Amino acid sequence: MDNNKIRRAILQIFYDEYQSPGYIGLADSFSLMNKLALDTQGKDKAFIGSNLRYLFEKGMIEGKQVPDGSGFGYFKITSLGIEAIENPQEYSRTFPFLQIIAGDVIGSTVIQGGEVNLQQNFTTVYQKMDEWRVDSEIKNSVADIEKEMKEHNPNLSKIRQLLENVKKDPRTYAILTPVITEAFKKILFG
Repeated sequence: MDNNKIRRAILQIFYDEYQSPGYIGLADSFSLMNKLALDTQGKDKAFIGSNLRYLFEKGMIEGKQVPDGSGFGYFKITSLGIEAIENPQEYSRTFPFLQIIAGDVIGSTVIQGGEVNLQQNFTTVYQKMDEWRVDSEIKNSVADIEKEMKEHNPNLSKIRQLLENVKKDPRTYAILTPVITEAFKKILFG
């Protein structure tokens, strides 16, 4: 896993923590580093630490110093980090690591760039929605978007309206947006 992928993974973990019930605002660095090491296929803590520093310096996470000043004991995602996860397309020029993967970071096959197999990507979106137990209203909107995308002349207004509904579930929105973006690129540019 390279720096870009690990940065995206770290930010996604902070975002998921932020979204969880009982969120208290800070994640202790010891348990977080252990989770990151597991989620990032055993990468060493120095590698993870350098990427935490990068996100901290870019303002996407905040840290609280431990009393002896030896480092950070707690971290949390900032409003900029939340916005970047929820709207990667708006921040990807400033933060290229957001282009790498959208949605569920570890093991995702919905990757921005390259050849797009629309059916396979929608299948992945449906699998993730089932895994996350997404509301049927959101699932129906995604199905309608897929149907519209397969039309000879997709109705952009309808897709935009359906996407507004999908935004109610940020995880689904995050993995669906690059699928649609790449599909439109293929339609427009061949």
